[in-house]
Amino acid sequence: LRRDAGEARRRLLWAGATRWQVELGTLAETATVALAGTIAGWCVGGGVAAFVARAAGSPGWAVVTHSLLSATGLAAAAGTAAAAAVLLYLTVRAPGLRVGRLAVTPLDVAALAAVAIVGVGYARGSVDTTSLAGGGGGTGAFVLLVPALVTFAAAITAVRLLLPTLRALGRIGRRGPLSLRLASLSLARNPGGATVAATFLVASLGLAIFAVTYRGTLLRGQTDEAAYAAPAPFVVDENLAELVPVLHGWSGRPATPVIRLSGNVPAGTGFSFLGIPSTALPSTGGWRSDFSSEPLGQLSQAIDPGYPARFRSTALPAGSDFELPVTDTGTDVGVRAFFRSPLGDFDSVNLGATHGATRVVLRGRIPYTGATLTSLQLYLLNSNRFASNGGTGTQPTARGLLRLGATSVDGHPVAGAFTNWIGTAGAVRRPGSGVTVAYSLESDQTTTFRPQEPTDGFAIPVLATPAIAAAAGADGTIALAIEGDVIKAHIAGIVTRFPSVDGDAVIADRQTAETVLDAATPGLGTTNELWAESLPSPPPASLTITSRAKILAGLRADPLARGALTTLAATAALALALALVGLLLGIDGDRRDERGELFDLEAQGAAPSTIRTHLRLRALLVGGFGLLGGIATGAVLSALVLSLVAVTASSARPEPPLRLVADPGLLGVAVGAYALIAIVLVFVATRLPGRALERSAEAYA
Repeated sequence: LRRDAGEARRRLLWAGATRWQVELGTLAETATVALAGTIAGWCVGGGVAAFVARAAGSPGWAVVTHSLLSATGLAAAAGTAAAAAVLLYLTVRAPGLRVGRLAVTPLDVAALAAVAIVGVGYARGSVDTTSLAGGGGGTGAFVLLVPALVTFAAAITAVRLLLPTLRALGRIGRRGPLSLRLASLSLARNPGGATVAATFLVASLGLAIFAVTYRGTLLRGQTDEAAYAAPAPFVVDENLAELVPVLHGWSGRPATPVIRLSGNVPAGTGFSFLGIPSTALPSTGGWRSDFSSEPLGQLSQAIDPGYPARFRSTALPAGSDFELPVTDTGTDVGVRAFFRSPLGDFDSVNLGATHGATRVVLRGRIPYTGATLTSLQLYLLNSNRFASNGGTGTQPTARGLLRLGATSVDGHPVAGAFTNWIGTAGAVRRPGSGVTVAYSLESDQTTTFRPQEPTDGFAIPVLATPAIAAAAGADGTIALAIEGDVIKAHIAGIVTRFPSVDGDAVIADRQTAETVLDAATPGLGTTNELWAESLPSPPPASLTITSRAKILAGLRADPLARGALTTLAATAALALALALVGLLLGIDGDRRDERGELFDLEAQGAAPSTIRTHLRLRALLVGGFGLLGGIATGAVLSALVLSLVAVTASSARPEPPLRLVADPGLLGVAVGAYALIAIVLVFVATRLPGRALERSAEAYA
C-alpha cells in the first residue's frame, strides 16, 4: 500500500498542499486507523471477557473494570494505539534502506526487534516455567506478550515471502494452465491488497492453531495432574482422626498395597520412600514416558530382588498364653516379644526380666489370633550397671549369656521355635546344642534375636531420582535412612519423578521393602496405603479416600481454568471466522481494484468463466499462502504454550511438568474445515453473471 500512499501524496502536492499538511494528513490517517482498531478490539475483547467471566462464575463487569477499564488497562490501550500509529506512519513514509538487492523497511526492523526481544527473553529465562514459579528472572506480563511478538514477526515474514513465492509460481506455471499463470503474475505485479490479506490470514490462522493447542495442553495438563496426584482411581490412607490401620478398615476388595514413608540420604537430601509390588508397577497411573529413559516394565524388573523376599517368622499354635523359659548368666535384662498379625500389624508384649542364673519362665498374652512370633528384643533395666563408653561418659550396659528353653503356647510346644534365628546389634547366637545368645546391650542400640531374613546382607534394588542417585557410591550402593533406620540399597534405575510424590523419591518392591524394614523395626514395613480401582459399598468411613475423579473435577471447576478453556475455544473459532472474512474482503478488493485489468482480459476475448477462474485462483493462492503461513506460525506459537500455561495457573510449578499436546485429529479437522469453507466462499463470491464484469469495467472506464 506504500505505492497508493505515494500517489496520493504526489496528487496533494500537485494540488497545492504544503509538505507539513501532507505529513499531518498522513499521520492523522494512520492514527485514525490505529485508534479505531484499538478501540474496536478493546471493546470486543472486554465484552468477551465479561461473558467468559460470568460463565466461569465471576462478576463480569467487575473483571472488566478492574482490568481493561482500570488506569493500567487504559494506559495499555493508549500505548497500543500510539505504537500502531507510529508503526503505520513509518511504514508509509519512511524510505526503505537498501542492503544489497534487498530493501529494509521499518516493518522489517520492527519484526527483527520482536524476534530479538523474544530471543533475549529465552536466553535470560524469562519464559522458563521454573523461573516463573520461583519469581526470578521472568514475569507473566512478558510471557503473555510473546505470542503477539511472534505473530507480528511471522506476519512481516509472510509479507517478505509473498512476492518471491508468487514470482516463482508464475515461472513454474509457464507450462501449466494460463489462468494460474495470469493469477500469480497479476498478484506479483500489484501485491498490495494480496499482501494485506495474506498477512491477516497468517496471523488469524496462526492464532487459531495456537488457541487449539493451548486448550489441548491445558486439558491434558489437568488430566495428568489428577492422575499424578492419585496413581489409582482411589487412594486409601489412614484417617488420623480415627487411627484405624488401613488394612483393618478395608473390606478386602482387591487393591494394591503400598508402603509410604519418608527418609533421607547421608548428604541430607530428603525423599519419599514407596514400596510398590514390582508386578503392579507397570500399571501405575500418572506415569509418563518422559519420567525415565527406560520403560516402566523394564524398571519393574529392575527392582525385583531375584530371590524370595517374603518376611520370615515363627508360626504359633492356637492359643493365647505365650511361655518362654530362659536362663541368664550375666546382667539381668528385660525381654519383649514381637508378634505379627495376619494383616501385617505388629504388637510388642513385655515378657518380663531375667534373674541371674535362675531359670525363669517369661510369659505374655498373644495379641492376635493367628499371630506369628517375629523377634525377641532385649532391653536394659533400671538396675543395670553403668560403664565407660568410648569417652562419652558412663552409660548403662548389660552383658551375659541367655539360654532359651522350649517355647510353648497354652502348654503346646512351638515346633522349630528358633530355627535359623540370629542376633543383631549386640546379640550373637552361640553355636552348639540348644539356643544360647550372647548379648552386650547399650543404650544407643536396639538388640534383637530374630529369624534370618532373606534380605540380610543384600542391598535391595531401588529406583531413585537423580538427586538421590548422585549420593550413591561408585558401585551404586547407598545407605538410606528411613524413619531413623538405615538400610542398604542399590540404585537399579533412575526416574526424574514418580506419581504421587512431589520431590525426590525412592521406589522399591513392596515385599522386599516390608521384609527389610520389619526386620529393622517391627511394624515399619506395614502397608499404610492402598491403590484401588473401586470402593466397597458402602465406602469405609474410618479411612481417608482420595478420588482421582474428584481431583480432576476440582481442577476443572476452578474459575480461572474454566475461563481460560472457554476463552481459548472462542478465540480459535473467532480467529478462523476472521480468516474467512479476510479472504472475502480480499476477493471484494480484487473485484473493485482490478476492474481495469479485468476489462483488459475481457476485451482480449477472455470469457466470463475464465475471468471467474482468474479471480478464484487469485483468492485461492492468497488463501493457500495464508494457510501454510498460519500453520507455521501456529507451530512456533505452540512451542511457547508450556510457559504460558504456567502463567495461566497463577505461576505455580506444574507437577508433573506440562507436556505439549497437539491433537493432529482436531487440528486436521480445523484446517480442513477452513480450507473447505474457504473454497466454497471463494466460488460463491466470484459467481457473477456473464456481463457483470463488463459493466464493472464500463463503470471503471
